[in-house]
Amino acid sequence: MTNQAKVGIFSTISIIIFVFGFYFLKGTNLFVRKNVYYAVYNRVDGLYKSNEVDVSGFKIGRVGKMERNPETGEIVVELDLDKDIQIPKTDSTYASLISTDFLGSKKIRLVFGNAKIYYKEGDTINTSF
Repeated sequence: MTNQAKVGIFSTISIIIFVFGFYFLKGTNLFVRKNVYYAVYNRVDGLYKSNEVDVSGFKIGRVGKMERNPETGEIVVELDLDKDIQIPKTDSTYASLISTDFLGSKKIRLVFGNAKIYYKEGDTINTSF
């Protein structure tokens, strides 16, 4: 094997390790499928991408992209939830933005109601402040 081949193999492996390490440090698992839901808020002070989404203190996902709707001025938050989570579709189900510490960090807590019908992937969940 020539020196150029060894350098090429080493470089390829290094790039692959760098990419996986980068996503690992961001808290993103490349091999797990997620369901995406949306929540709309007026203000999201202290909420950032990769912040936790939980139900009763149990982590079920992370905050994905956040974009401002130019027409309404509201913030559309993408929720990347575990594949096996089913969210009941009822008026008593909502996504609440809560503080996690004294410094103003936030996370989203889902509160489930009772229903036999569930939100489909891509639906917008009711919100509460």
